[in-house]
Amino acid sequence: MTLTIDGLCKRHPGSAHAVGPIDLALPSAGYVCVMGPSGCGKTTLLRLVAGLERADAGSVTLRGTRIDGLPPEARPTRLLFQSGALFPHLDVAANIGFALRLAGRSADAIDRRVRALATMVELPEALLSRTPEGLSGGERQRVALARALADDPPVLLLDEPLSAIDRPQRASLRERLRVLQREAERLFVHVTHDPDEALALADLLVVMDEGRVCAQGPAEALYQHPPDRATARLLGELTAVPGDPRRALRPEHLRAVAADGARARASVVSRQRTGECVELTLRSRDDGPAVRLRALQSHANLGDEIGLCWDDDDVMDFPP
Repeated sequence: MTLTIDGLCKRHPGSAHAVGPIDLALPSAGYVCVMGPSGCGKTTLLRLVAGLERADAGSVTLRGTRIDGLPPEARPTRLLFQSGALFPHLDVAANIGFALRLAGRSADAIDRRVRALATMVELPEALLSRTPEGLSGGERQRVALARALADDPPVLLLDEPLSAIDRPQRASLRERLRVLQREAERLFVHVTHDPDEALALADLLVVMDEGRVCAQGPAEALYQHPPDRATARLLGELTAVPGDPRRALRPEHLRAVAADGARARASVVSRQRTGECVELTLRSRDDGPAVRLRALQSHANLGDEIGLCWDDDDVMDFPP
C-alpha cells in the first residue's frame, strides 16, 4: 500500500460537522474515487491529505513515512482544484511549467516537459501561448491537470475536477484522466458527488456520508451488491421488486418481456426520456407500489400493459 490514513479526524469549531475517524489503505497505483453527497466531508479529507487543513487526530503515511507533519509544498502529493486555480497573468506554457521553474530546471528542459505534458492531456500546442481567460472550461482543466503532473507526483488528488465542465468536454476529460492514470502508474484520488462519474472511473470506490466512510470496495461490486440501503441509494436509483416492496432492484435491472416470459405484469402510467434512456413508471393491478424501469429503448406507451422480468441475483434484500 502507498497511502495509509489512520484514525484521521477533523472537527470544525462551532459546527456539528466533523470528519472521521477515517481509516483507509490505498494502493500504490490505481484510480480511487471518494464519493458522497455535498457536506459529507470528502473534500475535507482530500485537504487533510494535501496539508491544506490540519487534522485534530490521526496520521497520513506515504510509503511507510509519515507526511502529516509536512507543509503542503513539501508533501509528495499534488492537488487539482475544482476551479483549476490557474495563474491569470501567465500563459498556458508558464502555468504548466511553474513548479519546474521553482525547482530550478533549465529553460530547455522545462520547454520539453511542457510540450510533452500538453500532448499527454491532449492540449493543442497552439494554446500554449494563450492566457487562461482565452480558454474553455475543459481546456483550463487540462492545463491545471498538466501543471499538477509536471513534477511526476506519486499521488494526485483531484477535487471535483469535472463538475464545472459541460457534458461533452466532461466525458472527454474523464476518459483522458483514466488513460493518464494507467500510463503514469500512479495513485489518483478523485473526489466527486456524481455516482456516474465515480462508477466510470474508480478501481476502488470509497463512499462517505456524514463524515465517515460507510463502504469501500471495487466500484462494480459496490453498485451491484451494496452493504446497506444508504450506500445503495448514494450510488444510484432503486425501485421495488414487483409484488415485493420489501426488496429492491436497480431500474435498469427490470426488463420488459413478452407475456409468456413475465414474472409480473403492470401498466405504464408515466414515460419520459432521461438522456440516453427511456424511463417507465409502472403500476400493477394489485395496487402495490409503483415501480420504475429504465432501458435504452422502449415502445411501450401510456396505458399499455407489459410483462416484467428480473434476475434474482440483482435483488437487494432491503426496501427501496
